[in-house]
Parts: sequence; structure tokens; C-alpha cells
Amino acid sequence: LIILTKTHAKTDKLTYAYFLDADLAILGSSAIKYRQYIKQVRQEYQVYSDEIYYIGRRKVLEYFIKQTKLYQTIYFREKHEKQAQQNIFIEYKLIKKFDLRKKLQSGNDLHSQSRQDKYYRRWEA
Repeated sequence: LIILTKTHAKTDKLTYAYFLDADLAILGSSAIKYRQYIKQVRQEYQVYSDEIYYIGRRKVLEYFIKQTKLYQTIYFREKHEKQAQQNIFIEYKLIKKFDLRKKLQSGNDLHSQSRQDKYYRRWEA
């Protein structure tokens, strides 16, 4: 089952579909919980520079944006789909707004406290 979470590919087995949907449930949480989640994800990958991390994160978000449906089961689609799409799209737009090359060349760290605060204020607006 864990291997299935790498791609979240569509499955015909209902039990697997619920497992995969549960794995993605955080994407459909409230904006506040989602913001906490993306902070935790960044901490998990703190060994990577901002440039590397945000390139990878952008690819993950682009993958999800291209999906016609994030969730395979009716239950999760009805409960989380709309909010998940909104959360993902907002995060994607915010990441794209940052010109990472300029930030890195100028020595500014995207995850310094002031940048983080600015990033998340935009999220809440």
C-alpha cells in the first residue's frame, strides 16, 4: 500500500482507493491547517536548499493541478475536493510569485521569519 502513495494512481480496489484518499486528506483541510502542513513539509525537507525544494514542490503541485479529480472515492471527493484544489492552487500561485534566483543571489532566504510571515499573510488574504 505504501508504494501506491508514490503516484496515487487510480485503483480498482476500493480499499486501496480509500487508503490513497486518506493519505491526501490533508490537502482538503482548512486553509489554516493546510498552511501548518506546508510548513511541516518544508521542515521535513530542510536538508534541501530553497531553490531545490521549491522546484520539487512546484512539480508536486503541478501534478495535482493536472488531475481532473484528486480523490478516487465519492466520500473524499464530496468532503475534500473543492478545498484541496483551492489550497493547492493558492500554494502554487504563491510559490510561482517568488523569483527564487533573485532571492538566492541577494542572499535572502525564502524561509527567514520575515519572509515566512509575508508568505503566510498573503495566504490568509
